[in-house]
Amino acid sequence: MESENCGLFATREHLSVFQCPQADWIGGEMVQGILNRVKRYVAVEAVFDEAGAIRPVSVIWDDGRRYEVDEVLDVRRASSLKVGGTGVRYTVRIGGKTTYLFYENPRWFVEAAVRGEFAGR
Repeated sequence: MESENCGLFATREHLSVFQCPQADWIGGEMVQGILNRVKRYVAVEAVFDEAGAIRPVSVIWDDGRRYEVDEVLDVRRASSLKVGGTGVRYTVRIGGKTTYLFYENPRWFVEAAVRGEFAGR
């Protein structure tokens, strides 16, 4: 598949935000246009407060697109059950959509959803 899209996706309540021009399809069952999820490391600009707490301010996609974090809704230690990995899970609102951003010291990642047309699998 030449032009698959990938985006942040967690549940029906946490909708996809980002798209990228290329993503590898690892296999899996197609559910509502989503073929699979992949762990995608991203650059994040963050601020540290005086107590040492980290607050992400923007996410920078691998092609240079920047997405401002409108609001941090929740912060907790959690695992990504969709792509693996554990760390601090930030529930954030970006562009009016709610999604997860994970801090797996020292890197940040998202659950990128690989999308495509149904190929009759």
